[in-house]
Amino acid sequence: VGDIARAVVVLEHSLSERDQLRDDVFRQNTILTERERQLQEQNERFDAALNNMSQGLCMFGAHGRLKVFNAQFCRIYNIAPDALEAEPTHADVRELAGLADWSGPESRPHRRSLTRTLADERCVEITVEPMADGGWVETHEDVTASVTAQARIAHLATHDALTGLSNRALLADRLAAALAGHAHDGRAVTVICHDLDDFKGINDTLGHPAGDELLRQVGRRLTMLCPPGGTVARLGGDEFAVVLSEADLPVGVLALADEVLTQLRRPFILAG
Repeated sequence: VGDIARAVVVLEHSLSERDQLRDDVFRQNTILTERERQLQEQNERFDAALNNMSQGLCMFGAHGRLKVFNAQFCRIYNIAPDALEAEPTHADVRELAGLADWSGPESRPHRRSLTRTLADERCVEITVEPMADGGWVETHEDVTASVTAQARIAHLATHDALTGLSNRALLADRLAAALAGHAHDGRAVTVICHDLDDFKGINDTLGHPAGDELLRQVGRRLTMLCPPGGTVARLGGDEFAVVLSEADLPVGVLALADEVLTQLRRPFILAG
């Protein structure tokens, strides 16, 4: 009877331990399930954030193979996502993106930014950010609109908006450079100034659009006559100037001036 009683006690204890163990396993499964759900949510948020970035992103491991990329990266370079699934090398990715002329990060990549022009004339800014494990992250952004706007602003700052010729500011810079060359080695400097007589009559009789077209045509003729290295500028109104140095003159200055007068005497066709 005593053995049976002890066996019953041991059995009850084993059953209690079994129930406790079962409860522990259930709790652990609940925790793991919750963590898995949280991890899945984080991955979904990460994917959503990654694929809705305005920049293209790709991450390379320490051995230079692609580990992560987003949809914008594929859109910028018109790459099919399937082509990047097999963890291609950095050289392979550059080839697919049309960036074969870029050497890419060295064995120890460092932080830097650079701009590359693609075959279709779009400009892409690339930023390289190294990681502690030897890999690196690249962000790629299409900056064509920004580069075009900056170039336009820079052009407008130094060129006449109507004719596209150099303006006073750029003419002053070119003249200063020519005079510096003269002071250094005695190189001759020539300035030819042009003024259109009776230009006001064109605006008064044919209208300002005709006058503007006349100024553009005069600018084109002066540009065709200007030797390489010379600068043709519109000073304002109907005044133009050409700055030349000795190295810019294939013919004599007076001969060039006579040719300018000859070409400007040729008829100009304005709106028919």
